[in-house]
Amino acid sequence: MFFKSKQHADKLDKKLITKLDKIYHTSYDGVVKALREINRVLKDKGEAFISFNTKDNPHYVKEKTVDGYTMIATEGHEAGIPHCYVDENDLFGLLQDFEILSMNKEINYVRKGKETHGVHFYVHVAKK
Repeated sequence: MFFKSKQHADKLDKKLITKLDKIYHTSYDGVVKALREINRVLKDKGEAFISFNTKDNPHYVKEKTVDGYTMIATEGHEAGIPHCYVDENDLFGLLQDFEILSMNKEINYVRKGKETHGVHFYVHVAKK
């Protein structure tokens, strides 16, 4: 659960939740659970901005996944951290309980002054 308690979540203004960059640091099942929780706490027509790793990401190697979607980083500052990767069709399934307002795919980004390569979906959704 993203919140300290259900009571804490229920006290929030559920119109907007911004959750970028971390929803994919779990397994595919973890992403499904996170999306259910986001949908639960959003008010009707509430909006969320969510990022997902894409299977076009150069770090994704299907043969190294534990479930076809999830890889566990083995080195660097993210060693031991799961990363879930999806494609566009996966996203439509994952987001079926939301209205997709926009979906963008971003290739290449710079972090901490050093160019790194990544491919992500940035999705803006609303609760149906």
